[in-house]
Amino acid sequence: MNKELKIVASLLVLTSWLKAGLASQWSLWIVHFVVIAVAVAMLAKDRSLRKRFSQAITPLTLMLLYGFVGFWNPSFKTLTLDEWNRINAEKYLSRETNLEKVALVSNGFRSIRAVQKDDPKLALAIFFDLRNTYFDRFGEGKSGCGDLITRYEDEISLQAIPYLPTSTIIDSRSILFFIDFLLQFSFGLVTYFLIRSRQEVRLFMWVICINAAILAIVGIIQKMNYIPSDYAKEILGLWDAPEPRYFYSSFTYKNHWSAFVILSLFCCFSLLYYEFKNLRTKVIHCKAIFILLFSASSIVISVAHSGSRSGILILFVFFALALIFSASRLRRFKIQLFTFPLLFICALFFSFMLNKETSKEMWGNTSMQIKSFSGDQKPMRLLFWTDLFQQIQTRTLWGNGHDSFRAI
Repeated sequence: MNKELKIVASLLVLTSWLKAGLASQWSLWIVHFVVIAVAVAMLAKDRSLRKRFSQAITPLTLMLLYGFVGFWNPSFKTLTLDEWNRINAEKYLSRETNLEKVALVSNGFRSIRAVQKDDPKLALAIFFDLRNTYFDRFGEGKSGCGDLITRYEDEISLQAIPYLPTSTIIDSRSILFFIDFLLQFSFGLVTYFLIRSRQEVRLFMWVICINAAILAIVGIIQKMNYIPSDYAKEILGLWDAPEPRYFYSSFTYKNHWSAFVILSLFCCFSLLYYEFKNLRTKVIHCKAIFILLFSASSIVISVAHSGSRSGILILFVFFALALIFSASRLRRFKIQLFTFPLLFICALFFSFMLNKETSKEMWGNTSMQIKSFSGDQKPMRLLFWTDLFQQIQTRTLWGNGHDSFRAI
């Protein structure tokens, strides 16, 4: 690998160990700065890449323009102290005779005022949750609390230009988050231009596979020896986990972990396919195949061991697709091809036995969701997807802006 590619690969590995990039507020920005420096050095060294690189970043440039236009075209705002005083919430609450309504609405607006300065999007999300909860519980009838909610919504709503990109709410930090979002795409783009041969592609994938396997082993050992405590730091003994039940290895959430290692599993499969395709000796004499199988097995065990049900489902889909793809191209290895999926399935069931409490929790949550789905209650994720579909229907072309789902 060339020097620049080694730097990028090291950053990728380091980020995965540093709480998956969430170790500190500035960790990702340091990564972005180094990647930009590498890109500048790459383009300065090889002028022939400049035209291709400028063409490749055109979509990112258009997305950046979209974000800036949307930033100046918000749909909502937060209220100043004078605007709060003009609403005169006490006047509306004094007209209300239902104390349950008064308690719900006053607590909701108290929470909104507490967070709106530090996190305007959270304040907006609290308001919409309050509005929906209130009207679902008490209906649309005329009342002081209902009028207060309607008045507040009118005050925070802005007349955004409908034919231009928009953002949810005025927040100076949103533009930084959006730039961070685009720079994460640029990481992959720079990596693509740094790789100049198929050998470097394979070396880069080896780094991804080995790193994922080591993280998987660390996660397995960590979870087997984990003892809940109010004082211990869960993630590698260095960082607190937002929800201690669901962290795994260096990741704060099990589904994020599963997404990361299943993508790494695709690299393992690609390298296995290459090794089999170019094999000139017996399988037992090829060390690379056994290293890759060990890495893949560790990853498979960690997915089920983490308790990620969506990760397990994706694994089965992956096994099926990998078997179909390989069977038509590696016909001289039929016995091995049908043995390896069995090996991975055994690894999957071994992981279920490794932590029976996690397995019981997964089955319990699944059966509970099935019962809820058959009744009147819908699973929370289905409700999220329904909300998302409604947002897409409302603003199909431009959407509601970057990071809008958590706000509205």
